[in-house]
Amino acid sequence: PNEITQAVVTLHYLQKRETGKHAHVWKEGNELKYFEFNNEVLEHEKFQELISHLDRLADQLSLQETALNLMILRKLGMQLSDEIIVKLYLKMVHSANDLDISSLSLVTTALRARLYNSHENYNAMKSSKLRFQPFVQRLSEILESCESVTD
Repeated sequence: PNEITQAVVTLHYLQKRETGKHAHVWKEGNELKYFEFNNEVLEHEKFQELISHLDRLADQLSLQETALNLMILRKLGMQLSDEIIVKLYLKMVHSANDLDISSLSLVTTALRARLYNSHENYNAMKSSKLRFQPFVQRLSEILESCESVTD
């Protein structure tokens, strides 16, 4: 499972490098690079193999790895309705009470509507609140346990 997660993380690194998304300033024209990069990755046969491996090994991933894969696959343009996204999301929902703050952060980033994905629009952003509902209780528990701003 670690190798699968590392491959997905590498794709995210390449996405940021190739599209300029790692820069602090988003330049005009980067949006097109972002779309092109994501489309090339999503359509590549090796990416489909990677998703097949991830699907097979998803139950063996730690919660942190599951959340990380979920977030990156969404940033690569996978839709919330894609089979692997649903599988990873449901794993996180079923484990919501066991998530740490880092995993919660990754999950909530994964679940928000993606700004530069053509399949998600303003209406998707408005309806995205329901996706977060399973994680609200755990987030509240963690926030209530904080004793200082740095916690």
